[in-house]
Amino acid sequence: MRTLFVVIITLSLFGILFQLAADDSQKIELKFTHKFHVEEQEIECIECHTSASESTTGADNLFPSMELCADCHEVEEEDNCNLCHQDLDDPREVPRIDTYNTKFSHQFHLSKGLECESCHAVVAMKTMAEPYILPTMVECINCHESKFASLECATCHLPTDQLLPASHTPDFIHNH
Repeated sequence: MRTLFVVIITLSLFGILFQLAADDSQKIELKFTHKFHVEEQEIECIECHTSASESTTGADNLFPSMELCADCHEVEEEDNCNLCHQDLDDPREVPRIDTYNTKFSHQFHLSKGLECESCHAVVAMKTMAEPYILPTMVECINCHESKFASLECATCHLPTDQLLPASHTPDFIHNH
């Protein structure tokens, strides 16, 4: 059983790394690298994602504002836009993540001693701002199992959530 668990985790990590390589090869309008900020500059996640520690719902926008970025980078209005934007004719804000679980609380998980890297470890390696990497349900379940947290669907999901895939029948946990 333990060997199977190790194999599944290893394959999941390879899948994530493969996805990272594929994602970073896409042309992205916004210039941003977590790798530079997190690894090379040793900036803590909370310095840019300031509201994460108070966030009680996945509907919260945890992206840093342009003004927050300007606190470190000397960016004046309409000047130096090319520091962040590749398309100066049509600069855009980073699109919000709108598929995040609304019931998720960063505040709760951080209060239990989890670090940002517990769920977002691969983000520190990213050299592009998008696409986003969110923990998968399998990763959440694995963590809940190892921390002896509840595996009840209602722990993470609202009754109105569309649980996918279709295999999420009433006996899902038993057959999973």
